[in-house]
Amino acid sequence: PGKYVILARRHAEKWFLVGVNAQKEVLNLKIQFPDFAGKTITRYADDKNFVSFTDNLKVKKNGEIPVVIQPNGGIILTLN
Repeated sequence: PGKYVILARRHAEKWFLVGVNAQKEVLNLKIQFPDFAGKTITRYADDKNFVSFTDNLKVKKNGEIPVVIQPNGGIILTLN
């Protein structure tokens, strides 16, 4: 991508929300995704040192998900 891309894809009943940041700065977004509202999701991402990590997030009831993608990094969000 030129700057960044966020893509949602569903396989059967499982959603995957992915993002790639092609910029040289950290990307901070708030994504509205009602299918994840009030649910716990798993996040796969990398930190500022490009070390990957996995954790769980509770999505707000309005479906808003705060997303931080490191420069030249990516993220995957999926329902548990």
